[in-house]
Amino acid sequence: MTRLLLIFFIVSTLPIFSQSSYKESKLDSLKQRLHNDSLHIYRFRKARPYLNYHERNSLSDIKTVNFYGLQLGVVLFERHIVGLGHYFSTKNTKKSFTVFENEFPVTKRINIQYTSLFYQYVLINKRFFEIHLPLEIANGNMHTRYIDSLNRVYLLTDQNLFISSCGVQLILKPVKWFGLSANIGYRTSSEKLVTGYYYALGLWIGFKPVKTDLHYYLFKKRRYKEAVAELLKN
Repeated sequence: MTRLLLIFFIVSTLPIFSQSSYKESKLDSLKQRLHNDSLHIYRFRKARPYLNYHERNSLSDIKTVNFYGLQLGVVLFERHIVGLGHYFSTKNTKKSFTVFENEFPVTKRINIQYTSLFYQYVLINKRFFEIHLPLEIANGNMHTRYIDSLNRVYLLTDQNLFISSCGVQLILKPVKWFGLSANIGYRTSSEKLVTGYYYALGLWIGFKPVKTDLHYYLFKKRRYKEAVAELLKN
């Protein structure tokens, strides 16, 4: 009788243990798949896009020559950044100013635009900050209006500009998707008004963490949770 009861107990509980074992195995499989997906999504990448908007402000005593612009490029092996930038003169730069040319005062307005080829070496890359060493060469145009005492334009000139610069850039990342960029450097140009020290302030966007986090949390992690919920419901 005891043997019959033992056999009955084993037979009746076998499906329960079998189902529990199946669920545990399935959960382990789902966890391992999520882990593998995470390793793939957050893997080291040889190349990724780079975007930076900033304003460059001169430290010249002669004339304020400030620019704003956008840099688009690519980050290679997490150490090298190359790309193109384009810059425009700010409103303050376009204001009238007086300088001495051939010992005579001359009032004029300038408007500068230029396109640059830039390279940045990532010296330090930590979770909350980065330090870069930027180098840049650029070519552009300076449009000048000469103004008389009655505020009338009496001469227009266009001048081709060559600009080169180097400096140090600091990026602060309070969150890994977005940060602030600041750098200081020195630029030389065929136009002496542009030559001199400058500082730049701007915004930094972390394309890599934005893309990887969206992919992981909105797709992979959500599908994992849905699969687990469906498994436990049955």
